[in-house]
Amino acid sequence: MKNNRPLRRLLQLINLESDLDSFDNIHETIEKDLVFKGTNLWILVFAILVASIGLNMNSTAVIIGAMLISPLMGPINGIGYSIATPNRRTIRLVYGGSSLSPEQKEEISSRAANFNLKGVVIDFYQGFSYADAATRNSEVETLKAEINRLNMVNRERNAKLSSLETKPELGGELLAELVILYPQVSEVSYSETLKYKTGKNTPDTLTVVAITLKGRSFTDKEQVQVEKWLSTRLGSKSVKVYYDK
Repeated sequence: MKNNRPLRRLLQLINLESDLDSFDNIHETIEKDLVFKGTNLWILVFAILVASIGLNMNSTAVIIGAMLISPLMGPINGIGYSIATPNRRTIRLVYGGSSLSPEQKEEISSRAANFNLKGVVIDFYQGFSYADAATRNSEVETLKAEINRLNMVNRERNAKLSSLETKPELGGELLAELVILYPQVSEVSYSETLKYKTGKNTPDTLTVVAITLKGRSFTDKEQVQVEKWLSTRLGSKSVKVYYDK
């Protein structure tokens, strides 16, 4: 009996039954670590910050340190637990990024057979989606483009209103400028109208200028010069000039 005491002592030291926990406690602990919330979420945030610093510094040691403090063992233990537990035949796969197509989901499910996971149902749950973020960014850009378009339309409309307000004074400006070159000019009338053509649905804008002369009439050369000057002065190629004496 005395000779068996060292052997019994050794068997007690290497016995694992004393460290076994109940199934309910194991299940509760592993299920708790599967979800990133509370302490796990904060640890994950700090691990991301440390990993970002490591990438910015190009330091492999810092990146490995971020991997060590990140709570990634929870999901890994959950996968192993779901595989090892015979009475649980469902694997929950949570992924982020772009959405998986039905073909990709089917391929992942078919690869479960490589791990002897026959009859296992894989539930796919999507977390953060880049597609949703891209859609929101696209909607924001579309809204910005529409706002810019409305601002341009508003500016053009305000410019047209301003031009309408100043056009009544344009006839007086033309009279003052023409009198300097041609003293016989006594009156100038200015207006804009629409000119319609056969076979054309959209009318053209026609500028009409009536010049009243007192005394000597314009020669043909002077009329050509006046019409060219008015076209340049008004910024319009469609100017109709009438002379009255």
